[in-house]
Amino acid sequence: MAMAGKGMRVVQSATREVKPLLSIDRTEARQRVIALYKAWYRQIPYIDLHYQIPRSQQEMKKKLREEFDKNKHITDIRIIDMMAIKGQMELVEVVKHWKQRGCKTLRLEGILSFGFCFIFVKIGNCLSSEMPLLGHPPNREDKKARLERKMCLAKDSPESVFDLSDCELGVVPHGIFSLIRVFQKDSLLLQNNLLSSLSGGGSLSDLSALVILDISCNRFSSLPPDLAALKSLRVLKVGQNRLKSLPQSLPPRLQVLSVPQNQMKTLPTNMPVSLREIDVSQNLLQILPQSLACCTNLRVVNLQGNPGLPQELVALDSAADIRRYLCQKHYLEFSEDTDVTDGPSGSDVKKDMMELAASKEYTSLTKTLEAYEAQREAKRKGMIMLEKQLAETKEGEAKLRSDSLLMSKQLLEKMAQDQERLDQEVRALQKQREDERQKLVHSLVDLEEHSNELITSLLAVTKSNRNVEGILESLSSERVRLEEYQRLRREDVLSQMAKEMEDALGKEEVRREQLALREAIVRRAMESSSASEEQVKKVLSSKSAAASQLVESVLADEATQKELLKTLVLQRDHQATDIAQQMALVAEELAALTAAEVQQRDLRVKVQKEALEEKREMLTQILATLMAQRAQRESEVMQRLQELQEQRREEERDFWLVQFQRLMDRKPDFVTMDEYRREENRAQKKVEALASVAPSAPPIDEEAPSAPPLVEPVTVASGGPPEPSAPPLDSVVTAHVEGECVVCLAERCAVVFLPCGHVCTCAKCSPQVDACPLCRGAISSRILLCGGDG
Repeated sequence: MAMAGKGMRVVQSATREVKPLLSIDRTEARQRVIALYKAWYRQIPYIDLHYQIPRSQQEMKKKLREEFDKNKHITDIRIIDMMAIKGQMELVEVVKHWKQRGCKTLRLEGILSFGFCFIFVKIGNCLSSEMPLLGHPPNREDKKARLERKMCLAKDSPESVFDLSDCELGVVPHGIFSLIRVFQKDSLLLQNNLLSSLSGGGSLSDLSALVILDISCNRFSSLPPDLAALKSLRVLKVGQNRLKSLPQSLPPRLQVLSVPQNQMKTLPTNMPVSLREIDVSQNLLQILPQSLACCTNLRVVNLQGNPGLPQELVALDSAADIRRYLCQKHYLEFSEDTDVTDGPSGSDVKKDMMELAASKEYTSLTKTLEAYEAQREAKRKGMIMLEKQLAETKEGEAKLRSDSLLMSKQLLEKMAQDQERLDQEVRALQKQREDERQKLVHSLVDLEEHSNELITSLLAVTKSNRNVEGILESLSSERVRLEEYQRLRREDVLSQMAKEMEDALGKEEVRREQLALREAIVRRAMESSSASEEQVKKVLSSKSAAASQLVESVLADEATQKELLKTLVLQRDHQATDIAQQMALVAEELAALTAAEVQQRDLRVKVQKEALEEKREMLTQILATLMAQRAQRESEVMQRLQELQEQRREEERDFWLVQFQRLMDRKPDFVTMDEYRREENRAQKKVEALASVAPSAPPIDEEAPSAPPLVEPVTVASGGPPEPSAPPLDSVVTAHVEGECVVCLAERCAVVFLPCGHVCTCAKCSPQVDACPLCRGAISSRILLCGGDG
């Protein structure tokens, strides 16, 4: 408040001294105004550089260095530039020198000269509001809080400025343009932000009463095309952006256009006639529009830093010279300035204009002081109310703090109790998990011992099976030898048959004579027994039909009998039975190992994992070996059945030969032809005796064979299969599986997957999976356990 009062006194003194300025020289008036202006900054040391802008940048750098050498203790700098904007860009080159001198901040303030009336204007700095020169970032508030504070100040302040600068805005807050219209603000400051568009604030038609728009130091690449809707706009500042061009239609009342440090190559063709100042320095301009020559109110033109413009144009000092240059280039008639008259008769006009400007300035300052007093009183009342509110707020905060401490204490006690309870539950759970882990470890050890016993027994059985295979091989070789012997004996029998047939030819003559006699006897007997012959034929025909039907049924069921024989042989085959039992044991053991692995994975126990995997792989290999042995045994049985069939066919082909051989083996060696003849004579006598008597015997079949009755072949009993060397089934260890299917979780696991060896699905779910659910390995074959469904 003390600083505000001091500032008011300075303003009042400046108001009292405005009229005396009209009667003194222009240079003296400028110096006195500068002295009044510097009175605002007595609290902070500064460097007084109120001088006319030098003709060259080197002169300005030289004067700055001289002032720094005289005042090395200065940390804050304020530069008063008499020509305002002109010369700002040259200061950028001196920043490096300021950093070396240890300066912290830089502020550039100037006095704009409109004719002969001096108006106080704060230009701001050329780089930032508070530029750190030592590389350390300034202490900035949170951007959200800063934006809210500035929004509140803009709404509550009676000033006509809506200031949202230095808020790091990415977009214009929604509804800002409507607020400016409602609160009747005529200045919108958005400099030093991150804006790239004005679309978020609302419609530009709400800014029709706006006078000053400052959007410098942002990221604009283009301006809205309806910028001409700002009909009251006087000052437009868009410096230090990324503009490449301006809209063709600018506000009609625009007086100050500042677009330095952009990327513009051209200016709009229709420049406002009311334009007084234009700054297009540090751009890429190559040509100036023709309409700029018609701006008769133009006072300040800055074309520095445009390499595309002609050097003779950039070197021109005054706006009038630049306009004259453009008129000559475009063959236009040059007109003098409308508000300034040169020549010997212009002194009176100049004096009248100065008096008019001074009176207007006095009236403006008076209104400003009255508004300031009213604002000061309102702020004082607001401060009193604010202090009361702060006191009440502090009391409420103290009460809330005490309540919060009490609640925090209670909450901490409750959290401590809950934590203790949770610790107890965790300890109990850890103990339970440890007991389960120990139990699982013991079960895994027992399972490993069981697997070792089973593998040992299987190896012993395999060894005994190898001995049985040796015996079978010896029997097979003996059978081959016997077959060879029978083949050789068959040749001997054929030669013996040839000899016997020669003897039989001699006997055949005798037999024919006897047959002739027998036929006569039989004919008589047949005539006497014609009645009984018909009955005998009927009986024989019925028996023949039954025999043929029986033969057909036997032949039809020959394939079925063959399959039954194969099944019976496999069931009675001791080696096939042993292989099936061993495969069942291995499959059940694999199921037990799989259940143990699943339980171990659920409890996350890694003990003996490698041992279980090794046992499972070994059992899987044994199971594969047993499957191969079973297939080999089945092929051997099929081969044996084929051999039996071939042997049966061979026996059918040599049936009469075998019968002859057997008869020859039974014939005594001492039987001779004489004995045969004696027997034949005895039979002849009996026939003659019977001929004298009526025969009562049934007729004799003429086609009855003369060979003795068929004797059933004597089969040599082959030795049974050797006794098994494996231990009995009661002594073999049997694995019990208590696992459920991992797919349906309802049925018992009953299928072994190969080659991984896992038993994890039931018989119903097994066809649905292509890979093992536990190890994700490919499934080559499946084995159904004994007792499994399906």
